[in-house]
Amino acid sequence: MAIWAKPHPLGPEISVDWSPTTDPDATPVWASLTSRVREYHARLYRQTELDEFQTGEFAVVLDNRDRELEPGYTGSSHSPNVLPRKRMRVQARHNAITYDRVGGFIRTLPISWPGQLDAIVAVSAADYGMALNRAQVTLNSYPEELAHTRIGRVLDAVGVPAGDRDLDTSDHMCAAIDALDATSSNQQTVGALEHCRQAALSDGGYLFVARDGAITFHNRAHRRDVLGTPAGTLGDLPGEIPYQPSLVGQMDDSRLWNRAAVLTADGTREEASDSTSEGAYWPSRRDDFQSLLARPGEAAALASLFVWRYKDARLRFPTVESLLVSSHMATAHIAALLAADVGTRFTVKRRPPGAGSAISQDVHVDGIQEDVVRGQPWQLSLDVSPADPDTDFWVLGTSTLQTGASPAVVGY
Repeated sequence: MAIWAKPHPLGPEISVDWSPTTDPDATPVWASLTSRVREYHARLYRQTELDEFQTGEFAVVLDNRDRELEPGYTGSSHSPNVLPRKRMRVQARHNAITYDRVGGFIRTLPISWPGQLDAIVAVSAADYGMALNRAQVTLNSYPEELAHTRIGRVLDAVGVPAGDRDLDTSDHMCAAIDALDATSSNQQTVGALEHCRQAALSDGGYLFVARDGAITFHNRAHRRDVLGTPAGTLGDLPGEIPYQPSLVGQMDDSRLWNRAAVLTADGTREEASDSTSEGAYWPSRRDDFQSLLARPGEAAALASLFVWRYKDARLRFPTVESLLVSSHMATAHIAALLAADVGTRFTVKRRPPGAGSAISQDVHVDGIQEDVVRGQPWQLSLDVSPADPDTDFWVLGTSTLQTGASPAVVGY
């Protein structure tokens, strides 16, 4: 059972646990560190939708005046298990509801003695991305298979338990990889994380480690079909989720492409372009993407998706910051922010001085930063990107008109 502490009287509660007696791939046996917590900081996922999802990292500053968390100290009740790679998790609780914050594995346990009378351990930890980034797999006799099956195959090879993964079903096929002679010098050994990422991107989806610590794959249609309804409105009027005055809107050409090419696994090149955008902005090309796709039609659809999404300049609100303090934020607002994870949809509203309508934009969460210090408000920062515009499109090979999705999501 989790033990809870309240870093700030008007904010959520926090719980920090670790599993010192189990190996990284075993079912954890949680022991509480909550009473020792002085600070918690986390940086998860990616800053913009064009970046790769990074290994989530978090740090917890813990009281260690009794030496219980001192590595190598034989007088500790945890000896000899104060070691790297032990599991750790952070949770929040608000209004009797528990929210996962981050889960992962300890990397470092630096100890220090501020002022000679104090003692702390500033634990640094990382999510499953750390293990995948260091693991390698040999691509030998992989069949043609759907992207989520390929990701699962790699996770099996690395030894990730089935309970630590959550994979959408893909509709797109990764190409087969020929059987290799075990004595060959041409063994195809690749990074596990990179191959999983490439499979996810080949689908038009993305791979990340969710708040609960599970390796997660969202397919191309997930944001449309599952995360299409905003979880709330981040705005500047009463009744909306309040954000900090640091909100900045920006428009530039760093995410402007009207030409794209995708290569299939065997090197077949499929291109897409938009002549209207080329006339308005000059031709702007996205670098060729080397996919794992087996079929040229699927590569062409992925190139069309890139162009459709980035052919027009759009106003963006890169970062939205909030303080989770109940004195100026409703219970439902705090709940919506604590529940946010990759892909969660919000509406951002800004009402500038002067006449005219409000600026309103639906966005999806791409990155999250949290900072919790005892005695200070819980700080939450969301890195967001614009949601895809609703578009009517024809399903190829039928007479059906669909509404509210990209023209590249279905039909090839």
